[in-house]
Amino acid sequence: MDGSRYDYVIVGGGSAGCVLANRLSADPGTRVLVLEAGRSDYRWDVLVHMPAALTMVIGNPLYDWRYVSEPEPGLGGRRVAHGRGRLLGGSSSINGMIFQRGNPLDYERWAADPGMETWDYAHCLPYFKRLETCGAGADDWRGGSGPIPLERGPATNPLCGAFFGRVPPDHRRERLPPGGLQRLRPDHPLGPTGLGRPCLCAPGEGAAAEPHRAVPLPRAPRPARG
Repeated sequence: MDGSRYDYVIVGGGSAGCVLANRLSADPGTRVLVLEAGRSDYRWDVLVHMPAALTMVIGNPLYDWRYVSEPEPGLGGRRVAHGRGRLLGGSSSINGMIFQRGNPLDYERWAADPGMETWDYAHCLPYFKRLETCGAGADDWRGGSGPIPLERGPATNPLCGAFFGRVPPDHRRERLPPGGLQRLRPDHPLGPTGLGRPCLCAPGEGAAAEPHRAVPLPRAPRPARG
C-alpha cells in the first residue's frame, strides 16, 4: 500500500465485487480499492478464457479455493467439493457459462421475513432484466439492453429432442403426475423445477463471456463528466 486514501474498500474481486466497484467508480470523484486474494485473469491465460478448459481450472489450486463440505450424513459421510474461483472474477472465471437465476420461491420465502419485503421476486425482476441482453429478444421476463449477452443452449442432438418430447410443455403442475417434471419454456423462466435448454453467457469469438468483464473493473481513474 502506498498510503493512498480511498472512499471505499471492496474485499473480493468476484462478480459482485467488480460490479460494485464499477458502479461506485462511475462518480469520478470517488476512489475505490478492490482487494483480491487470487491471481489476475490474464488475457493470455487460455485456461480461463477458453470454455472447453472448464475441467482444467476447477480443482486446480491456482484458480480454485477447493472448498469441501463437512461430511454429509445423507451421503454416507462423503464430503462434497465446492469449486470457488480464486482469481479476479471469482467463480465467474471458472464456471461453465450457465446463466441461471435463483429459484423464485426462495425470493418469496426471504420476503416473508420482517424487513425483507422488497426481496420478493417481483421487486428483483427489474434488476435481473437490467443485467442481461437476451438473444431471443426482450419481454416481460428477459432484458434487452444489459451488459451480459445471453443465448439459449442449442441442444441439437436428436436424443435431446426425443427426451424433451416425452415431457409435457406445461407450467401448471396440477396437470403433471405426482413427482413429474415439466418442460420449461424459454420465455417463462419462473418454473423452479423442470427440463429445458439452459441460458448461456454468450461467448464472443470463441472466448468465454465472464460477467465481471461484461461489467468491467475500472483500472484507472475515470474522466470527469461534463
